[in-house]
Amino acid sequence: MSMVAGEDSWVNPFAGLPAEAEGRIREMLGALEALAAQWQAFVGAVPFRIRDPYGVDLISAGDGDAGLWYTTPLTISGLPCATLLTPLPPENLGPRATLNALTLELGFILARLQDWVQTEAERRGEKVRRFEEAGPVPEVLHLFALCGLSAADGPLTLVALEMAPERPPFQEMEVLRRFMLAHLWAYRLPLPFVAFRPNGLLALYPGNRVAGFTRRAHAWMDAWERYRPDLPACAYVTAVEDLYHLGDGLRETANLMRYAGQCRRAGVLNIHFHRQLLPVLATLPPAALRSLVQSTLGPLLDPAHRELLDTLGAYLRHGQSPGKAAQVLYVHRNTVLYRIRRVERLLQMKLKDPEALAQLWVAIQAWELLEGPAAP
Repeated sequence: MSMVAGEDSWVNPFAGLPAEAEGRIREMLGALEALAAQWQAFVGAVPFRIRDPYGVDLISAGDGDAGLWYTTPLTISGLPCATLLTPLPPENLGPRATLNALTLELGFILARLQDWVQTEAERRGEKVRRFEEAGPVPEVLHLFALCGLSAADGPLTLVALEMAPERPPFQEMEVLRRFMLAHLWAYRLPLPFVAFRPNGLLALYPGNRVAGFTRRAHAWMDAWERYRPDLPACAYVTAVEDLYHLGDGLRETANLMRYAGQCRRAGVLNIHFHRQLLPVLATLPPAALRSLVQSTLGPLLDPAHRELLDTLGAYLRHGQSPGKAAQVLYVHRNTVLYRIRRVERLLQMKLKDPEALAQLWVAIQAWELLEGPAAP
């Protein structure tokens, strides 16, 4: 049997805990592991999964496609606690009294784990707030060091997950926090540095791993959309030079989130965007961006020329390679070349001119920030 609530190498290895706190969490995870053996005895010699209310595996035993298995909701006084997935139909499981007793014990352990990790995220959120107020002064850096973050650890990857700003910030924010917190730590030690923020939460991971965590952010956003399609959320991933420069990453993230609200954007905000250029553009008011887009791309904004705008974006994004642009647009290479010639005629620009290329690239990024990604 494979315990999900164990060590996982991808989780931030330097996010330590005070000895007392680490002892408590290890005790709770040990209780979960002991309970897993009882669930295995109850289910029998078949694979099974138990998932928390947010779809995160708590216990995993055996192999198989859980998507084809029977699902048995585990409830306490009518309230959902978790879900049991097994190849066996519910009527072939053990006695109902045993199922209820195991569910009650699971609910007790899960509630303790969730309360503990939420308390830790609240405490770390206070540390981030202190950093914003005072900067990287020794007293604040010491607070971060207590959580395993050292100013000497080098670059960090910052992942921000927040409610879409147009939503009421405090009503459903706790739902997002609990959901994302479960997905971020996944009941594994060591606990990553996760901190509650006014409209959501953020996580810090060692190294510059923007590409990898952008992919993870897409997975988390997809899971959230399935869980609460009525509540749009935003994610943003960026690199921070080191802990001394955390304030730069926080300001960059705040600008992007604020702009997402103004433009009613949701999802992973840095998809298809140039990471260094996007934060700069996001500091401009929408009116300035629209002026930039109109003055540079004017004729291409006509709906009749949408395919030209999409082609230009793909062409620039893929290093001015007609072949690569053709692949992502599912057209022939010659079609891309023909459209680029039309773009040059309409805009009265030559794409071989470095100044024109720079101007167009900035305008395309501004347009995508306003309207959404145009092309792959």
